[in-house]
Amino acid sequence: KSELVAAVDNWVKFYNSVRRHSSIGMLSPDTFEQSLRMAA
Repeated sequence: KSELVAAVDNWVKFYNSVRRHSSIGMLSPDTFEQSLRMAA
């Protein structure tokens, strides 16, 4: 069970932080957030 939890946790981190999203110009959320911080 712990392997499943770890796999799901890794997928969620990938999906929410690393995966490119079309709604923000095909950037990863981390990259998009970093660009906003630099522009401020």
